[in-house]
Amino acid sequence: MKDEVKGVALINDIHKQSRPDAPDLDWIRVTDYASSMLMFDTLEKAINKYGYDKLTGDNIKWIMEHEMKGYNANGLIGPLPWSTETHTGPHDVIIVKTAPDFKLEILKMWQKMPPWPKEANNVDFWKM
Repeated sequence: MKDEVKGVALINDIHKQSRPDAPDLDWIRVTDYASSMLMFDTLEKAINKYGYDKLTGDNIKWIMEHEMKGYNANGLIGPLPWSTETHTGPHDVIIVKTAPDFKLEILKMWQKMPPWPKEANNVDFWKM
């Protein structure tokens, strides 16, 4: 998978260096790395724009709504559709299967998922 997706080679190297005895990357670790990269890059942009001492939730939200649209964590996730109107996650996904040796096998690159239902924009939609 690291040959097809740019970011996988990077996180594979980080993973092997940081946790040499851990199993190879699986889809859960890939999404965790993508989430971490998203938060790091968002905070870095917010600190660069506002300064560390003026880092607030509203300032971080502004960065996410105005500067993170299209962000893809080096190809680990589909482009984010974020704006002032939507805070949903990416709609494009790589469909993978975990092989018996725990390596990831790509079944389909960048499958366009159907749009979120309108109700999903309300936080109560996600409560169980």
